[in-house]
Amino acid sequence: MERTLNGLDQRLYRVREEFRNEFDIHDCPFDEQSLPLRLQRPRYPFKQVVCVVDSLGLRPAQAAASWARPFASLESWKPRGIRHFQQTLMITSTRSDSAAFDTFRETLVSVLQAAAVMQRLTSVLLLKSLLPLMLLVSVVFVTLYFPFPLLKERLAIGISCMLADAVLLGSVTNRVAEAGYATAIEYAFHVFFSLCLSCITAALLIERLKFNHKDWPPRYWSRRRRCAG
Repeated sequence: MERTLNGLDQRLYRVREEFRNEFDIHDCPFDEQSLPLRLQRPRYPFKQVVCVVDSLGLRPAQAAASWARPFASLESWKPRGIRHFQQTLMITSTRSDSAAFDTFRETLVSVLQAAAVMQRLTSVLLLKSLLPLMLLVSVVFVTLYFPFPLLKERLAIGISCMLADAVLLGSVTNRVAEAGYATAIEYAFHVFFSLCLSCITAALLIERLKFNHKDWPPRYWSRRRRCAG
């Protein structure tokens, strides 16, 4: 829509497109994402075109309901709000002007930015990813109470839980395959790896002591067992 009011040419645009943003998921699943959208006309300097926010025409209640509607189908995200602000950008492009190729020209360009803030639903991701992990933690914790004759079983259960944890970790990393760094949820799996490794190491040390010392377990343990019987 175009019109002229008090000597000013006004143009109203409706932009509808699919935009992509890069996420910072170091704090996943406790992260909050800001999805920026920047609109500018680099061909026209600030003196010719000024991008402004229609603060009077955008009613807060209606605007909040309208922009949150497209995100209603997302199960793992909750819209928190949207921000509009105006900026100026300094560019050094000659804008295809051959006469300015050998000159250093700086041009101010009006920029309009909008940022939608999305909050990840932590409970959904934790329920899907960490509930099986907590069950594995319980299984490994029970093996600490196995008697000495069941050391081989403790070793087998620890290795099996590590393999299961590797499968769960692979399913989590597939969701964030583009990230080249470790997220907060991955550290929970690494802690479980350490727990399994400590249980396996303890079982191997006990087996080594039994091999080197024929009277292992200690005699007082055996007498206690016999007295209890």
